[in-house]
Amino acid sequence: MASIDHKIADGQLLYFKHSRGYRSGGISGRGQDRDTGTPFGPEIVNDYEIGYKGELEPAGQPLRINAALYYQDYQDVQ
Repeated sequence: MASIDHKIADGQLLYFKHSRGYRSGGISGRGQDRDTGTPFGPEIVNDYEIGYKGELEPAGQPLRINAALYYQDYQDVQ
């Protein structure tokens, strides 16, 4: 995992995060015949997140905003 953040102003933060994970491959133990017992490769996912956290006071009323966008890129889904 790697992340970077930037304090835009007092009480406002913009951030980006990247994570990479995997699930190891193997052989299915549930197979009843030759085709279902074949080995399978690892599953890999790259996860990206960008977000904003801020505290504002429009018209004198406190407002807290937490917003984020996520994207996951899967390879060789099991």
